[in-house]
Amino acid sequence: MLLVKGKVMKWKLMILPALLLPVLATAAPKLVENGRSDYAIVLPQSATLPEETAAKELQSMLKRISGAELPIVRDETYAGKAILLGRSDRTAQLLGVDFRELRPDEILLKQCGDDLVLSGDRPRGTLYAVYEFLEELGVRRWTFRDEEIPHLATIGLPPRDCRYAPPFEGRDRLGGTNGTYGAWMRVNGHYLNVPESHGGVIRLIGWCHTFGEMIPPREFAKSHPEYFAEVDGKRGVWDDRNGFPQLCLSNPEVRRILREKTLERLRSEKNPRIISVSQNDSWGAMAENYCRCEKCAALDQAEGSPMASVLSVVNEVADAVKKEFPGVLVETIAYHYTRRPPATLRPRENVIIRFCTRNNFLYPWDSGENAAGRDEFLAWSRIAPKLYVWNYTANFGNTMMPHPSLRNYAADLRFMAANNVIAVLEQGYGRGLTGDLLPLHNYLLCKLMWNPQLDQEKLTDEFLTGYYGAAAPAVREYMDASWELFRRRALKLGGSMIEKEALPLADLLELKRIFDRAEQLVQSDPARLLRVRTAAMVVDLPILHSAEAAYENRETPAGRELRSRLDLPALVRKTAETYRKLDCRDFYRENGRLSIDSYIDTAAKRVTGDWSGGRPAPDICRDVRPEDWRRFGPESFVSWECTRKQEDGATVLEFPTRKNNWLVHWNYRPEFGLDGEWRVFVALRTETAVRNGNALMIGSSGFGQRPVRIDECRGKQFRWIDFGVRNFKGGGRLVFAPSGIDQKLEIREIVLVRENRSK
Repeated sequence: MLLVKGKVMKWKLMILPALLLPVLATAAPKLVENGRSDYAIVLPQSATLPEETAAKELQSMLKRISGAELPIVRDETYAGKAILLGRSDRTAQLLGVDFRELRPDEILLKQCGDDLVLSGDRPRGTLYAVYEFLEELGVRRWTFRDEEIPHLATIGLPPRDCRYAPPFEGRDRLGGTNGTYGAWMRVNGHYLNVPESHGGVIRLIGWCHTFGEMIPPREFAKSHPEYFAEVDGKRGVWDDRNGFPQLCLSNPEVRRILREKTLERLRSEKNPRIISVSQNDSWGAMAENYCRCEKCAALDQAEGSPMASVLSVVNEVADAVKKEFPGVLVETIAYHYTRRPPATLRPRENVIIRFCTRNNFLYPWDSGENAAGRDEFLAWSRIAPKLYVWNYTANFGNTMMPHPSLRNYAADLRFMAANNVIAVLEQGYGRGLTGDLLPLHNYLLCKLMWNPQLDQEKLTDEFLTGYYGAAAPAVREYMDASWELFRRRALKLGGSMIEKEALPLADLLELKRIFDRAEQLVQSDPARLLRVRTAAMVVDLPILHSAEAAYENRETPAGRELRSRLDLPALVRKTAETYRKLDCRDFYRENGRLSIDSYIDTAAKRVTGDWSGGRPAPDICRDVRPEDWRRFGPESFVSWECTRKQEDGATVLEFPTRKNNWLVHWNYRPEFGLDGEWRVFVALRTETAVRNGNALMIGSSGFGQRPVRIDECRGKQFRWIDFGVRNFKGGGRLVFAPSGIDQKLEIREIVLVRENRSK
């Protein structure tokens, strides 16, 4: 909303309709007329770096729009026609404001005779005011590299007197809005890497999940198990596949360390503002791993929430911080088991509660479908002096699937604003181009965090028309159809780790038909065709990874039907070519940072049944059908401190000598199609003067460990180590740790051979 001469009005950020452009062009005064301008951009002598950036960007963009290059002048007494930027006695008088009273990121745009004043709160307000003005002229930045610049030989300056402050002081969007693009989109969160020249970010020291930084379990679990949560009668035990252990927060020594570490960190920082003191991340089997010792349990039970023990220590830390750093805030998270607030315990005035959502994004937050999360949030909104929200908008298990989570963005942000939220983090995943319409998600969320009162439908139409052109109606049809399919099947749409399948093949094929029509509408527009094909990848890749598409199922009725309708190898090639042209390497899964190109490569292997990697089958697979064995080389491993080399057409990974850590991980995933039982072979070799003992330990999720003796793999040739028969249903990992001796130990590949296969 905007205050206009004391009244409230809506701030119009939409592209000006074509019929209004002549009015803009003919209204007096004229900023530019027939490509020429007698205006200057005027900065005060005291201009800040972001205000200097505002002047340069305004100058550059006006030249691109009209051809006119306005000079930049540092002279508050400049008497000619001017666009006056920043904060000075002159701009304060013209605006009629006391700059000290501005709200965070507040902007002011005012026509004063022939002059235009663009100003705002520091450090970002003036830059944001310039961006608002340029958007009025029709400038749009759809993504970090896609923009739309109008061409106007004449630019008029219609009357304006606008003042606006966003309801959210902090606006954070993870998923491709970094750097200068983040500044343009008016986001200012911690991880956005907005340079200081563009106003920087609101820095959060530690970010989140900081208990583990201050009391690292790898350092203290054995020497001080009493520091850690008691769960099922045990302390200091954890499975790092599911996060980190929590702390015993009733332990006086733990509380002392948390206080001292927090103060030490603040003393090392320049101009600290917010520091995180927050529980560790944990999920799966460890999602509820808070301390059940007698003292912690007594407090938590009395207060009706495990948040009680967390908040009690956070308050204690906050009291210590206030004495030495009175202006610094301490942030903690209401996350997993701490979402419910305590019955009587209250956050200190210098404590921020960041509430982490758990909603079904198909429906508004303020709806019956999300009643549990809504009620927890509303309880915090009544007691937290400073309330932030951490919202999830992506499927972090696999971004390359339909995930229609955007329908209620405006309604949810209005709900937050109406209930005392002062900062929002909207977490997505990716670099901003791939995923399910990620560019649209970014555009909507940034616009709506800045102003939740904007019309989401109009913003959506604006983006679809500008970004997809003639294909916009078809893309809109896809959006509606995917939402309806999720709703019809009563699927919960959250940030959960859905890795392989959500919609059945029939639904995916229905969505593919829509994208096929969208492609036809932009065949003559290469840029928009690439954008449509990029969007279609979230349908094409799940089809290629479906059970029906697997080579081993090609003769089943469903497999034959699918292959009669689609040329699956051709679809793989098209998807790979689309991703290559996009030239933006990205990841499809947060946990493990798995690359999209590896996902496409796996699709090709599943469809063709060729897992050989272009090399001959090993001897152990000589009489095995192609669909009954799999090869995984170092390109699919995650490794530390290892070196790679090429040998006989294969990549070989060499472990560092005299180390005994788990230095190589191979993550197996549902998309590998490893249903049933498989025998595991590992190609290893070692050269060492040590005669006896172990060369390596192999570990596996749920399967225990298996030592590999030196004599099993010693020699110039690689030896096959049989790790036995395993069931790889779901996901997990094989891990490899050298024994710590002086040796040259190398791994070439893992080969899986299906048990109980047809001969």
